[in-house]
Amino acid sequence: MDKEKILEKSRKENLNGDERDRDIENKAYKVGFYSIVAIFGMLTFITWIQNFIKGNSFADMKIFSMGFLIALAGEELTKYIYYRNRKQLITGLFFALAAIANLILIIVGYR
Repeated sequence: MDKEKILEKSRKENLNGDERDRDIENKAYKVGFYSIVAIFGMLTFITWIQNFIKGNSFADMKIFSMGFLIALAGEELTKYIYYRNRKQLITGLFFALAAIANLILIIVGYR
């Protein structure tokens, strides 16, 4: 094969983006997804314990917003690990801190 045929074949294969970029995107989505699953599992357990001890629970919109913040933090921080883009580190840490603050508000019972 000559150089032009190899380049043409490579361009056709990469029409939908670079394979490395697709792999990184997939890993970022997986981290976000599993973060949501883990936190909602933990919150289910905490809600159950709180209902058992106090007779009521804290379930409200803060739980759902926290899940989304964790997913965003997981995605941005995973992308930072691979791309080393400072913007993704800053936004990932912002989302993570917002999720932690949200969790603290839920635990102390702020309405």
